[in-house]
Amino acid sequence: MDASPDPGPENTPPDPLPREGYPNGRATIASSVLQYAPPGWKSVSLAYRAVGRHAEAEAEAEMLEGSRVPWDLPAGLLESIRRVRLNQSGRWGTWHRLDLTVEFPTTVVSVDFDWYGEPEFRERCPLAEYRRELFKLYQAPDRLPPWIVTRSALPKNTMSRYTWAPGDRVEPVPAPEPPVQVSGPAPEGIVAALLPLLPEGWETVSYEVLVLGSQQEHQLLATLPDGTQDAPEIPLELIEAVAAQRSADHTRERGAWLGLTLDLVRDGASSMVLDYSTRPMWHQVPPDDVYPEELWNFPRTDEAIPTWLRWRGGLELGPEAMPAIPAALTEPQLQRTRATETVLAERKYHEPLQPEEIERVAAYLRGAPVVLTTAAGERDRVFPDRSEHVPLGYRTDGTWIWPQDAVYYLELDQVSPDPPLLKHIRELDYTVPDVSGHVLTAAYAQLIDWIEGPS
Repeated sequence: MDASPDPGPENTPPDPLPREGYPNGRATIASSVLQYAPPGWKSVSLAYRAVGRHAEAEAEAEMLEGSRVPWDLPAGLLESIRRVRLNQSGRWGTWHRLDLTVEFPTTVVSVDFDWYGEPEFRERCPLAEYRRELFKLYQAPDRLPPWIVTRSALPKNTMSRYTWAPGDRVEPVPAPEPPVQVSGPAPEGIVAALLPLLPEGWETVSYEVLVLGSQQEHQLLATLPDGTQDAPEIPLELIEAVAAQRSADHTRERGAWLGLTLDLVRDGASSMVLDYSTRPMWHQVPPDDVYPEELWNFPRTDEAIPTWLRWRGGLELGPEAMPAIPAALTEPQLQRTRATETVLAERKYHEPLQPEEIERVAAYLRGAPVVLTTAAGERDRVFPDRSEHVPLGYRTDGTWIWPQDAVYYLELDQVSPDPPLLKHIRELDYTVPDVSGHVLTAAYAQLIDWIEGPS
């Protein structure tokens, strides 16, 4: 049962904020307990702790015969509590601890919503979640619990430079910086480690590496004459060859590269791009300690440290790099195309494109700036046996954001992009406009909100 949102502490905060919570929130949680409680229950006591997206809960149920048993809270009840927590948020944040006892059917015997105390977690709460809590849910410093600032591990000058204004949200998203990239032929050591892994008759090879500190992700794809792709296992020898090349390429003026893209053709041609500054888009989220580990193992001059690495590594941010409060009236609002599965399901109703236009549209889709990317891939949605590594990620032209697999299905299956995007591309005469750093910042922030949901 979803009750209407509670008003929350929007304007003048009560003193203190109500430890009994708000009526709609209590009723929603009590009704959810009734819905999900085990058969034969008499009362339920639960404890819930949350910061950012990190949450822990434990509960005990008293049964009619008098026994008390542990109760693993169902996902539906946890989601209900999470929504109540967000609904009860306002400029002064939200609560972080909830202790509640409910008697059958929905009588709330005791309740304690703690808005100020620090929650005690059994598992380590990631640093990023304390920062998420700080910057997403607190818009005024009046009631900011000191432990959130301490746990966020922010440099002192960072907090002193933030200002709050009613209705504004503080987003720690620095402006994108021009990528630092180096191109050249593939190194002999990596090629020598790659060749024994390739299937017989291979025609082309694509190899991508993301690395930061001790975190690594590899994707190796070999294309065969019939167009199918093979993904060989990544052996230790190849990992060691990549690590040795990365160490050899390191300089203090650039640091060590964070991304490698290598292409091989059977006739011997090769190319490689090393990226020293773009933030990797991981398939598996790395632990917080890889950021300072990267700077410790591969030192950089101050000018060579990207703002995102400086931020995540816990270094001081200069005034020019400080994240600022977005200007609500000037913040661009981008549109996102529909999901790939929706576009594919409706493809028979879309206008077929001529080969010449397919080439121009594909060039547009591929030529727009990247918002998010990753070395990971997914299985082909049209012919699952064709490939298990369809590219993931998103691009933008400053007006629309679309998934990178749009060009994959356009070129292989003649699947037109989402019709509103196609109309937009034609109106621009298939020419990608310039996209400013400010717009890329907005695209990144909006895309993260779309993917992760508000939190």
